[in-house]
Amino acid sequence: MTADAAAPALGEVVALLGDALATAPRRFGGLVALSIGSAVLESAALMLLPVVLGGPAVLPGLPALGPVALGGVYLALVGLAAAALYGQATESEVLIRRFGERLRTRLHEAVLGAAWGSPALAHPSELQHAIFAEAGQCAFAVRLGIDLVGRLVTLPALLVAALVLSPGVTLAVGAMALVLGLPTLRLARRAYRLSGTLVRENRALAATLSDELSGLKPIKVLRAEPARGLAFAARLEALGEATAAQARATAGVRAWQRLATACAVAGGAGYGLAVMEIDGASMIALAVAALRLASGGMQTVETWRQLSRLLPIYEQVRRREADCLAVGEPAAAPTPPRLRRSLSFAAVAYVHPGAPAPTLSGIDLELPARGVTALVGPSGAGKSTLVDLAMGLIAPTAGTVAVDGAVLGAADRVAWRGRVAYVPQDGFLFHDSIRANLAVAAPAADDAAIEAALRRAAADFVFALPDGLDTRVGDRGSRLSGGERQRIMIARALLQDADLVVFDESTSALDADTEAKVLAAVAELASRACVILVAHRPAAIALADRVVQLEAGRIVAVRERRGAAAG
Repeated sequence: MTADAAAPALGEVVALLGDALATAPRRFGGLVALSIGSAVLESAALMLLPVVLGGPAVLPGLPALGPVALGGVYLALVGLAAAALYGQATESEVLIRRFGERLRTRLHEAVLGAAWGSPALAHPSELQHAIFAEAGQCAFAVRLGIDLVGRLVTLPALLVAALVLSPGVTLAVGAMALVLGLPTLRLARRAYRLSGTLVRENRALAATLSDELSGLKPIKVLRAEPARGLAFAARLEALGEATAAQARATAGVRAWQRLATACAVAGGAGYGLAVMEIDGASMIALAVAALRLASGGMQTVETWRQLSRLLPIYEQVRRREADCLAVGEPAAAPTPPRLRRSLSFAAVAYVHPGAPAPTLSGIDLELPARGVTALVGPSGAGKSTLVDLAMGLIAPTAGTVAVDGAVLGAADRVAWRGRVAYVPQDGFLFHDSIRANLAVAAPAADDAAIEAALRRAAADFVFALPDGLDTRVGDRGSRLSGGERQRIMIARALLQDADLVVFDESTSALDADTEAKVLAAVAELASRACVILVAHRPAAIALADRVVQLEAGRIVAVRERRGAAAG
């Protein structure tokens, strides 16, 4: 690998190992100590080997010991080195596992803490792939990094032993290995460059598959299976080509390394025996040292190659974490705002990041603390954005949103969401039991309160299920119908002691009779909370005390129902 490729890679290795060090400093220090200990013990055993084999002592001052005693000392050194290596392996496994858990946790927390609507959250499938797959690959990269540190400690110790045994032969073997190894640099650089391409192709394939699985129903309705199959095949082909190119570069590096190593060791052995006339015992010890150095050198290069392939993944994960942290929300204010009089919007405008024009502009609106407000208008009119502003999910680009006259700052918006209940149109549920999905909103609710909320939401079907509240709903609630999911989500909202309750097309999947029951519960809820209905169906709109009509991001009409509550 050339200097221009090695420099950034070395910096990334340092960052990776620094991250691992921060995970468990004492354990990491112990690993380094064990690596040094095993290297010193192995080096000492090599320098003792000629004496054990009956040759001359390579170190002056060695005590005069018999063959059995020398053999015992040699075996003790080898045994202690093996024990140190065992300890290193077991400790590294614990560190690697903790690193992976810590990295996944950090990335997960960064994603959850990022501001809604920020570009960092624009590609959920890529974030999922980063947390699930790429974080695991980063943990494997730590394993390689620890191995690399161990080898970089061991190789100098072996080199010292070889130099003590015979400086001339060691230098000759080193010179031949260096000259013969130069051609691998170009191949190593290409392998490093291709690893980045492989990462990008893997990520693109994961995103394509995630999109298709999420949109399987429309794909089947549109009979787009052949087209999607061709697109998937094209992604697979691109990934296959990148994998093959990277494998070819890697194979070239390995093949040339083996050839260079064999030639260097053979040449060194011939030089030592024919030119320097080294005794047989010392030559055996030298051959062992040379083979360990050659093997260790090849393994070091191989470890570096594998690590270089994973470094772009680690860098990408770090970048995703940094992007999320850069748009992270502040800690919630200690006391959430309470809605007693009104939720107001003053000269509010909002521009989505990267959008050429505002989604909302000139919004002046006051919603009383009690009653139902319906938001109506064509698709793209800005209803969802206005709801996001009301719930404190996003901040206005211009103007202010206030609760009882107090403008919501960044920390206040986070706290305010604790007083908000939300029922989305898609009826999202977690892959858990019905009880657990309801407990998200009210962890302290008992079965009596849960049962009452389910009945008010016309979700009596739950009690007829074999497992009742303990029924698992499947991925995103897939084991339930759309209407059943919506009714459970409505029950969840009814469980909350919320000041603001938002229903975003929440009755769209219900039949007329069920909708009537749900709307009756909404009407009762409006006596103690501010309710916003994003609605198109006449029955829901008829329930509203006021109807706010939006078009092209502006309020074009506000109609008050006669006798509606003023606050």
